[in-house]
Amino acid sequence: MSLILKRALLATAVAGVLGTSVPAAAVSPGEQALKNRAISYVMTDSQWAVYQTPGGKDECPNGLSKWGPRERFKEMFPDRTPGKYSLKDTQIALEGSIWNPDTSPDTFEYILAGGTTSYGANLDGKVGPNDFTSPEGEKGIDNQLFRVIGCDDNMRGPNGTIYGVGGNYVRNVTFNRMIVELTNVDSLANDADVDVKITRGLDKLMTDSGGDRMLPGGTQRIDTRWAKKFTQTLKGKIVDGVLRTTPVPVLKMIDTRNRTPIEDLFRDGVLVLKVSSDYAEGVAAGYVDINRFYFNFNKEFNTFVQAYGRTDAHGMYKKMKELADAYPGKDGKNTAISGAVLMKFAQAFVEYPAKQVVKDDGAPSLKPAR
Repeated sequence: MSLILKRALLATAVAGVLGTSVPAAAVSPGEQALKNRAISYVMTDSQWAVYQTPGGKDECPNGLSKWGPRERFKEMFPDRTPGKYSLKDTQIALEGSIWNPDTSPDTFEYILAGGTTSYGANLDGKVGPNDFTSPEGEKGIDNQLFRVIGCDDNMRGPNGTIYGVGGNYVRNVTFNRMIVELTNVDSLANDADVDVKITRGLDKLMTDSGGDRMLPGGTQRIDTRWAKKFTQTLKGKIVDGVLRTTPVPVLKMIDTRNRTPIEDLFRDGVLVLKVSSDYAEGVAAGYVDINRFYFNFNKEFNTFVQAYGRTDAHGMYKKMKELADAYPGKDGKNTAISGAVLMKFAQAFVEYPAKQVVKDDGAPSLKPAR
């Protein structure tokens, strides 16, 4: 008989002699919260959705990105003779071309991601020849942005610089403390009608003693002042433990990576989250305006950062334009590309600031301000 089994039998015997029962398993914070038909989650990780297999075998059989800023520069200006080139015609010109891209043919090879699997959502309700299948088996996944960034070494985990910066800033910078509140919840397994609210929290995340594992049960004060423009309400339903929201014209997400606050916008945006009493994970997906994405990307990750993992901003812009799949402009060419952000959440209790309310007798009282 094992030592563990002996101890269990001994505990049961002692409990019987003392006339007591062995205590039941503790109720998790999330289960406690659901007693009020509501549960909230705080975002603990966020990355542009890149499906990865070991070594990129399935999605990047031709290898990873080759032409970052350094590699382009060396190829374009190989002659190191003093006085051969001016600063204006080399470094400044190259930097200027990153900020002012065009769609002219490129002489540098850009490696696109392939394969048939990707994270994301079925945004158009169809299953097309260019669509992916999700890792869970859902067909018709629209994520052409993955084709563009999927083989960028900088965007891949766990060692990509942009990948690492993204997760680090979500955990350590409160600016992008995204909160997802679910109310009118009867079950986290199946519920045909739930209300979803996206807000912003003000507090640090609760972690284990090592500071690495995000724990459920923390508290987040809700920012009702500065984050009003980001607050949104959505409708959704839960099927087999997966929350799916009804598409909204524009899904707004606050974000900061590498010290630069930005706003991510997803047209026809949806949330698809696998939910439980303690954690949630999934995607925010929609159509991303190409010019906005590219400008924000360069604000967040300048040439210095792009050089770490051979991010080819020139090629990225050209390929996004080439693979754009929604919202045609006046010239008939599409201006947006389907994409998704991978997110993780931990359950958290939310606390709204109080506001003064005058009672009939004139005495002030404090009630939650929602």
